[in-house]
Amino acid sequence: MNAISSPPKPGKGLALATDPELTPGGYMKACRKRAGLSRIEVSQRIAVDWKSRLEAQMRLADLEANRPGDYSRLIRALRQFAPFPFDFPIFASLAAETCSPELESFAP
Repeated sequence: MNAISSPPKPGKGLALATDPELTPGGYMKACRKRAGLSRIEVSQRIAVDWKSRLEAQMRLADLEANRPGDYSRLIRALRQFAPFPFDFPIFASLAAETCSPELESFAP
């Protein structure tokens, strides 16, 4: 079984998630690197044409650098095509921690 299709080692995701300094981008970068993939390789696995691949590379770089942005399309593609294993609930929990409390006022 290769690194791409194998699940994360037991306890790895939890160990990462309990790191108080861990960010959503740091978590995704650690998961990608653990699979031994570059951002270019990831983009080739989640996008069909060169323009989409370039956008995916840039969005992944932005996410890993913890730049603010809407990463919903990127995360959907990563979940759908699974170029590397990651635990979505851990990612979502880390991302939720970065949200501003003022966003609560936008809730219906």
